[in-house]
Amino acid sequence: AFAVEGGRIHTEYVHNGFANSAVRVRGPEFVITHGAGATATSDDFEVVGTHAQRGTFDCTLLNNALGLRASIHYTAAESGPWMYKQITFENIGNAPLLLRTVELEHLAVTDESVAYSVDPAFPSMGDWGQPVYTESLWFGIEFPAARSAATKEGVIILRHYPGAELKPGESYTTKRAVLGVAPRHEVQRAFFEYVRTLSPVPDPPRANIYWNGFRVVKPPNRTPQGV
Repeated sequence: AFAVEGGRIHTEYVHNGFANSAVRVRGPEFVITHGAGATATSDDFEVVGTHAQRGTFDCTLLNNALGLRASIHYTAAESGPWMYKQITFENIGNAPLLLRTVELEHLAVTDESVAYSVDPAFPSMGDWGQPVYTESLWFGIEFPAARSAATKEGVIILRHYPGAELKPGESYTTKRAVLGVAPRHEVQRAFFEYVRTLSPVPDPPRANIYWNGFRVVKPPNRTPQGV
């Protein structure tokens, strides 16, 4: 459930029908770093519009000082008890803006403890692209080079690294974050049920071996110098 007060938007709680509970959460809707590394959160933006219909909720925010518009799109999944979140950032200013990092979630779960998280320092490559579990919720980003973890204080972060320079009028849409619910202490099973719905790449890339034969192969239809 979302609340818009004083031009700011926050998620107040996550309804979990399996556990018959409303799990309270707190924190901004997103955190970004930009330019030389400055930080801004959704609380630095003003809500200028919302639109809700069955299964979706959209919220538009503006930060005139940064010249940045953020459009948050929430969608309930049709295939299971989870929802998606994506944000489009648009440069509405007069100068380029470097969007360094985006945290699609930066929140603390008030009523539950973290049950699974990798080390938030991400000491190994295997820690990238992992989910985070609480007692009845799971979180993640549908992108292997994402950093999802919980700090020792219990703050859950879902971060990825666009490194995108937005010229005036250009926009960037983030990877998709996912939040799911489960019966208490059955979160891993519920997460794996979600994973099973992910379709493989229809035309996956194939491994090929190329011989570095530059200036050696000279068939008739190639240049005299070879390929």
